[in-house]
Amino acid sequence: MKTTKVELAAKAPEAASVAFTVEASDGSRAGCRSTKATDDVWSCTIDLLDGGIAPGELTASFEVDDRAGRTLHDLAPARPISYRVAPPRPTTTFKVLPFEDPGEDTGMGTERDKITWTSPAGYATEFRLYGVVGCLQSSRANDGKPCLVEGMSLPAGSLELIKKARGDARSMTLETEYTASDACGLMFWCGDYGALVMSAYNAHGHSRFAIVASMDVCWACFGP
Repeated sequence: MKTTKVELAAKAPEAASVAFTVEASDGSRAGCRSTKATDDVWSCTIDLLDGGIAPGELTASFEVDDRAGRTLHDLAPARPISYRVAPPRPTTTFKVLPFEDPGEDTGMGTERDKITWTSPAGYATEFRLYGVVGCLQSSRANDGKPCLVEGMSLPAGSLELIKKARGDARSMTLETEYTASDACGLMFWCGDYGALVMSAYNAHGHSRFAIVASMDVCWACFGP
């Protein structure tokens, strides 16, 4: 399977309704019920992600409520389902943490940032934080707007890996030293990154990139 949704169907001529169940090896379950048939075929769709089912080997089964009001079980063997999908995109937040002032001008600055995210359990084996090189939206028309917005493509070579986290992690803290200058604030840590993005990974691929944070276009600063 390459999708989180699975359509289940069974032929049951004497049924009044059919209930389908998908079960994982850890006992977690998701189900749906069909109350209308087409040519005696009853079907419904389960979204395994919404149902809290993690990727793995699953089984699908059904039971029938007949027209006499009885519930009939074990009418067919449970069917195996191999559920293998890339993780969904994480939902992220970015916060600059307070940092103690050293009290002397060293020409260096330090910033502490905390990134948190939500992601369903069992999908990701790793999360990766990347810096996006440059301000990709830099133009006079976009002055004051974010360097990166939803729907933009990331050019080849524009991503640089900053940090990885385990699949069960839901936060990371960065402590970054940079050389202070009048240009500070235009890019993250006075460096090359106009935005930060994160993706969730497993053996079957990776999620769409989530925009963690973005600087704003300063046309007078970035433009010719």
